[in-house]
Amino acid sequence: MNERWAVTNHVKGKHMGLILVLFILLVVALACTSISSSSNSDIGIAGTTGFTVYNDTQSYDLVATSLTGNFESPFPSLHTILPGRSYTFQVLERGSNPSSAQASYSIRSQGQSVGTAEIRMLLTPYRLYGLFYIYVADSFAAVQSGVATGTTTPKTIRISQI
Repeated sequence: MNERWAVTNHVKGKHMGLILVLFILLVVALACTSISSSSNSDIGIAGTTGFTVYNDTQSYDLVATSLTGNFESPFPSLHTILPGRSYTFQVLERGSNPSSAQASYSIRSQGQSVGTAEIRMLLTPYRLYGLFYIYVADSFAAVQSGVATGTTTPKTIRISQI
């Protein structure tokens, strides 16, 4: 009985080894194969990345005057960010294509414009193992005002009082 068990176990071990080798070859083949970036059949789930604009001023409103680009549906409406508040945009991830969106603000004090802020939000895709994408976020702010300035990190934009 022990002899039979040993022979059967040895045969099962060979089959498991073959299955393991085939699995490893499959993983290596998938990692080495690249889907053409011009293909519309990218594997992955469409998603969004959030970018937050903070109004870190004490007395200035940020009034949105223009919103363009690849925002998530429904498209954001023009809005006002009051002092101490924030607004979060969702920018679409678009497979192998970079995605961007822009927001323009008027910096206002008591209804009068005292400057402008132009904000750009960018997502750059990088293919991971030839199968799906990871997205690197970046943002830029150009502020033209004698009373405010802008700073950015990849997904955060801060408009601050000078």
